[in-house]
Amino acid sequence: YRQMLDPQSILSSKTPRCAVLPTFASGSNAGIASFANVSFAHVARKQIKDVNILFHADVVNRLNLTGEVDLLNQLLASIDPGDFLERDKLQRVGTSLGVEYLLLPRLVTVITDNATRLSFAGFTFIRTGWTTVELGLQLWHAPTGQLVWQATGSGTLVGENVIGSSPSIQTTLDALLSAIL
Repeated sequence: YRQMLDPQSILSSKTPRCAVLPTFASGSNAGIASFANVSFAHVARKQIKDVNILFHADVVNRLNLTGEVDLLNQLLASIDPGDFLERDKLQRVGTSLGVEYLLLPRLVTVITDNATRLSFAGFTFIRTGWTTVELGLQLWHAPTGQLVWQATGSGTLVGENVIGSSPSIQTTLDALLSAIL
């Protein structure tokens, strides 16, 4: 790992020093990645005093304006099956966005399910629903292409209900990201 400055100075400097890349998710979780993008922005604004980073929408909009959105796609495509980002692409994305650090959220898995807790005479009265989310977060130093920090976590929310629904994915992501940040 590269030596990291005070995290507060990276995430709340007067001019943005950090950008959050769109959440990377593969397979069946790809469609849920947008929930993680929304959660990250919500939690960061709520938890980090004077937060000043470029969130995923700003990143995509800026790269679209400069015609470099394909560069972002190539950078994200370089992740699987490895666990690294290509240095030259990191440098180019950082330069294009005018930031020194890039945060990469990675949605690993989302599981929702429920089970019967109380049934009588063929009728179900109470069900337990749960949602489990696994997420990783990496901080990269764009100029050097070095990994600075990373964390992973898994969070589960459980609720009792009558109709058999699970707690929302968004609420579960918010809780997990609050713990990681």
